[in-house]
Amino acid sequence: MVMQADLDDDSRRAWAERVVRVVNRAFPNFDVLTTWTRCERYLPHALICASLIEQWQIVSMPAGRLLSRTGAYLIEYGQFLQATALLRQALMINRQALGAYHPDTVQTQVDLGASLLRQGDFTESEAMLKQAIDTYDRIPDPPQQELAMALLAYSMLCQMQARLEEAEALSRRALDIGEQFLSSDHVVTAEALSSLATVFVRQQRRAEAEVLFLRALPIYERTIGIHHPYYGSCLNNLAYLYRHMGKYDESEQYTRQVIALLEQSVGYEHPNTAISIDNLAKIYALRGQYDQAELFHQQALAIFERTLGPEHPDVGICLNNLAQLYERMGRDDEAEPLRHKVQAIQRKAR
Repeated sequence: MVMQADLDDDSRRAWAERVVRVVNRAFPNFDVLTTWTRCERYLPHALICASLIEQWQIVSMPAGRLLSRTGAYLIEYGQFLQATALLRQALMINRQALGAYHPDTVQTQVDLGASLLRQGDFTESEAMLKQAIDTYDRIPDPPQQELAMALLAYSMLCQMQARLEEAEALSRRALDIGEQFLSSDHVVTAEALSSLATVFVRQQRRAEAEVLFLRALPIYERTIGIHHPYYGSCLNNLAYLYRHMGKYDESEQYTRQVIALLEQSVGYEHPNTAISIDNLAKIYALRGQYDQAELFHQQALAIFERTLGPEHPDVGICLNNLAQLYERMGRDDEAEPLRHKVQAIQRKAR
């Protein structure tokens, strides 16, 4: 065994570069069903490599690719701050090693935009996503699947900012790509249908939204199966729609199914699981079952605070939901301090 202390700087740098290449070959492209366990196993090694890359200023395709893959995994794991740091590092390396128009560089930019979006940083997220889409549009033969997913990420951002006309146009463009260049039975097509349906929900076009959700779900089942988070997300959105249509039994059934799926795939301590638990609380509140609703809101709030931090916009949404519940229950003295916290989070997010 060679001890690093016995090596000169050039030899230590060469050793670090070899380690990065080896771990890059082992660390797979992330998929929650097929490679989650392998990513989890190699994560400690990838994080050590991230430190080596920074220490020795390694600029290479393996270094950029390893950081990008690790960042993509951490997004799905709900570790957005760490994901963002790695993806920033990856983007800098990919731009130097591969150039701004290389598919790896653009995909890293999309992933960084998605991670920033989940942190509530809408301004920088939009800049990243717009630049990535503009770059794809300049490429003579862009990767259609990646372009469609970038459009859907941008659509989500617009939806979160209530820019619904823009969101609809982006989702429709992604759907056109899915149907024309991929397949009407492709997971990207299902994602676009689900995205467009969520826009329709926000536009109060509920019947149209239901049709699209029900078109998307069988595609997910055939292409990636019911245990994939994409399927769970679509089912969760359908449950949200049914709650607003007054179909509380169907809404509860689907929400509980989503929670069970998420606990199996990403775990209980994950922001997506918290979102579904918070949605379950709303169903109980609408039925007048306030004690159970309070319990679920508090469970969701605790997960959000542990995984995202106390000042994340999702924490503010959950606090607002709990405040509304307390007001319904006549507990205004408990609702008021929650309102103040919500206002503070909203001011910081602007």
